Amino acid sequence: MAVFSGATVGGKENTSRVNLSFENQVPVKLCSSDFSIPWANSPYRYCVIYKQGEEKVTEEQVSNLSLSRTTDGSGRNHICIEGRLGSVIGFRQEFVQPAQGEWLEEVVTLKNLSEQELKIVDIKFGFRRALDGLEGWRLIAVPFRVTVDTQVHDYSVKDLMAGAYSNSDQKEHCWTKQKVWPDTMDKDRLRSEAWLWTNGERGVLIGKYNNDHIEMSVAQVEGGTEKTTQSLRFGGVGLCLYNEPRPATRLAAGESFSFGVTRYEPYTGVIADGYDCYKKWLDSKGHGFPADYNAPLTWEVLYDVGWHHSVQENLQKYYNLETLRGEARKAKEVGAELLYLDPGWETCEGVNVWDEKRLGKAKDFVKEMKEKFGLEVGFRTVGHVYRDEFPHKWYCQPEADKDERGKSGLTTGKRVYWRTCACCEDWRKDHVRKMTDVAESGMKFMMHDENSWFGPCYATDHGHTEPTTPEDHVKALYSAIRQMRKSCPEIVVEAHDPVWSWFMRYLPVYFQQGFGLEAGYQENWGFEMMWDCIQGLLNGSGRVFYYYAMGTDIPVYLHTSMITDNDNLLFFWWVASTVRHLGIGGKYHNFQPSMREKYCQDVEKRWAEYKKQMKLYKSLKPYFVRGEFYGLGEEAHLHTLKERSGAVLNLYNLSKTAKQKEVLVPAEKLKVKAGTTVELYGEAELKWSGDNLVVSTTMEALAPKVLVLGDAVKFMQGK
Repeated sequence: MAVFSGATVGGKENTSRVNLSFENQVPVKLCSSDFSIPWANSPYRYCVIYKQGEEKVTEEQVSNLSLSRTTDGSGRNHICIEGRLGSVIGFRQEFVQPAQGEWLEEVVTLKNLSEQELKIVDIKFGFRRALDGLEGWRLIAVPFRVTVDTQVHDYSVKDLMAGAYSNSDQKEHCWTKQKVWPDTMDKDRLRSEAWLWTNGERGVLIGKYNNDHIEMSVAQVEGGTEKTTQSLRFGGVGLCLYNEPRPATRLAAGESFSFGVTRYEPYTGVIADGYDCYKKWLDSKGHGFPADYNAPLTWEVLYDVGWHHSVQENLQKYYNLETLRGEARKAKEVGAELLYLDPGWETCEGVNVWDEKRLGKAKDFVKEMKEKFGLEVGFRTVGHVYRDEFPHKWYCQPEADKDERGKSGLTTGKRVYWRTCACCEDWRKDHVRKMTDVAESGMKFMMHDENSWFGPCYATDHGHTEPTTPEDHVKALYSAIRQMRKSCPEIVVEAHDPVWSWFMRYLPVYFQQGFGLEAGYQENWGFEMMWDCIQGLLNGSGRVFYYYAMGTDIPVYLHTSMITDNDNLLFFWWVASTVRHLGIGGKYHNFQPSMREKYCQDVEKRWAEYKKQMKLYKSLKPYFVRGEFYGLGEEAHLHTLKERSGAVLNLYNLSKTAKQKEVLVPAEKLKVKAGTTVELYGEAELKWSGDNLVVSTTMEALAPKVLVLGDAVKFMQGK
């Protein structure tokens, strides 16, 4: 058996090291540094299923194996395995580990060795761990242990062996039911950006990173009905979603495809510590926010102005200059910094032309908001169009043999969408030009909404390959945003997921995100939790923000309604803690009067409380916007700043009865010595227990509490 592991550090064993063992040139064991925890203990699986005519051929017998080991100039160890699966598939598998061995990375490449195109149906590469006898072990999704459908992706070995697991898809969306969004192909396996495979005290992060193609980390239980023979396959590569990564499924003669990096990184501690490994990895790849990031506190006009779906008569009546000035006055009074124009500023949603006849010039509007109200301005644009406004050539051709572009739109509720093809060069040029025209008026923020994938386009006059894929659609939209930002580099763009635009995500949260001009966008959307806000938190959906904040620094943007909160401002403080770019609105919630009747008995009382709490939020804003987030539990969030000691501690009681809460805050997180006297703002008792500050307080029912600890008190006071 050959062992591949990092060197010792300072003559002592590095406890975070990964050991990889081989037998007959095949990886067999993936272990902790002392070999006491074998995360994998069975021969690595190599399996490719492809089509030969109408027949499926399964290849999993490896041959022609060779193994080589080298060390590069930086001291990193490289081990490379090359071989064949059958006669038509070649593979190359490279493992890389730094000299000190804190992590291990794997890259797999497949090659078509035949003289014909290879159509791959499935791929199953990965380490395997026998599940029998592993009581207490868990497989936990990162960064979405909880998804917005309230499903918990945290599986015990018992769950895995019983098949009690599933992915979160857009199952209940009307477009899934209408077959606009097809079923995913991964019903028999799990997908996530990363996983924690842990015994509760120590674990390994299994992360996938691919910024060029859509790819997830796949895990699957194998071995049939006999529980003693079942094993978990993880890491490596596998297909999921709509056969992603799609380019791997069709290889021309002699063509190769390299999958993204899989990272295996050990950690010690609780879920938050494993999540932190993933966050730091993404940060190292440039996915987060710049040091001077300061997302503007945003006022959303939609809740009070309404959504009029491009009906000109209603826009003239409700979405006019005087109405927007009224919204600006509210925004200024409550302390907002940016006025966000949701649907209504344009002549028609999707056309992206500022309605000068109704609103005057965009540049003049931006100037007035700045000079009279001290507000910046942002706007929303969409990737489809609400009326048949464009040349029919620009629309999707959904069937190869039938060109019926533009004859009817896709209808859901009040909305009718004409399905523009994002890959159509003429449409994209028009989209870029019109976005740029509005952005150049001085806009500081833009949302790119309603850009969903509606299936392949077969048009031969768009300048794209035929048929288009979800990845083609995603990259075309991100390309348009990039081009706009070249002319307007200061504007920050939130882009909804370009495949599943609202609730679940199709793309990894990091895919082509960043703050440089080479990035596709800067901020992610807040999972459509802008409507029945307090109910979304109480039914469990809102927990998605907690895990997202633990697992990544990539900013989320979400606006919430004051009216659909409660009198304690529970939802406001939940998203203030977990969402880096915060928007609020809806003093009256005119858009949905029934919500006002349901959630708010006294509008002016709610308004006064929001103004009070907004002052506290703004005095601590850097902690929430660009601070370090650490999860002490779903109802205890810690925020720190790199340059200061102390912290802001947000506590929550999501139950309907008052309770006593006790939270342990590690001294190292506060950047103070244990036993030090800690200054406190807020109602709580503090005492030290070992290396932890014990915070005890009484929580009202359905209420938040903000506690400011140590040097953060001086920051709040402007010192």
